Amino acid sequence: MSNVTKSSEDIRNEILTSVTLWFLVFGFAATVHHEDFKKSIRSKGILVGLGVQFFLMPLIGFAFVNFFEGLEDFVLVMIMIITSSPGGAYSNLYNALFNGDLSLSVAMTTVSTLCSLFMLPLNLILYLGTLSAVSGDVELDWPALGRTAGVIVTGVSCGIFANYKTPQYANHYNGVGQLCGAFLILFSLTLSNTGTDEPLWEKD
Repeated sequence: MSNVTKSSEDIRNEILTSVTLWFLVFGFAATVHHEDFKKSIRSKGILVGLGVQFFLMPLIGFAFVNFFEGLEDFVLVMIMIITSSPGGAYSNLYNALFNGDLSLSVAMTTVSTLCSLFMLPLNLILYLGTLSAVSGDVELDWPALGRTAGVIVTGVSCGIFANYKTPQYANHYNGVGQLCGAFLILFSLTLSNTGTDEPLWEKD
């Protein structure tokens, strides 16, 4: 895949998304007590989550693309990238909305994001290399991958520190995370496209 020159609008959207994502992660991390975070990050749940995320999910994706023959190259690649990628910060939003284990979710987001820096390319090399239908090399957007990891790690770190210093504002921080999550979902929907920035509701 060749490098694509990004337009100024693409760059603005990326900056807006990264900033909003940072506040989403910060908001939910600031809801979690630092002792709960430490317990969660050392729990067996992290190992189970990593196993599912980086071993079971890519295997399911690989089985899927082999079962449905005739898929185009970009579809095969996108399925493998999606199934090999970490869950991301949206899982924190869903945990907060449905009263899940938020501390475990934040811990899992942090660990899986860091692990994705080497597990994502490793899985792509392993699985895409065995797909004869995929022609050419697949180039990862390393700056974007590193930027996302930086956003997640710094957001979580600042959020945990904020809760440590000002735990009385935990509910306010949670509200910030939920607002940013809702904004990102709506923003993503408006930009859902097949190569253009045409809003979803104006498509044929």
